[in-house]
Amino acid sequence: MSFGAQIKRTGRRYVNDQNMPIVVSGSQVFGAFAKGYTIVDLDARISLAPLVHTDRTYFQLNVTNLFDKFYVGGFSGGLPTSSVPFAYIGSPRAISGTLVVGF
Repeated sequence: MSFGAQIKRTGRRYVNDQNMPIVVSGSQVFGAFAKGYTIVDLDARISLAPLVHTDRTYFQLNVTNLFDKFYVGGFSGGLPTSSVPFAYIGSPRAISGTLVVGF
């Protein structure tokens, strides 16, 4: 059996290419920065060699965004005076299992 973990920390970052707040019709609708976030992913793999007599067969379980953190993963570019940038929301918690069979 093997385990793995990945921790990704992204600090605060600018919302647009000009490092300016978002202003629409004279009113600020979003600041110049988006706050930072930390995402944790885990994985575990168990060999099925005792059952199938080959070391190339295993079951793997992956969990992404373990703590189900809501975060903005990125923004579209653009001038702050021309349009409001599009925000890309990060993926929610996801769990996937994989069965690999080697011959």
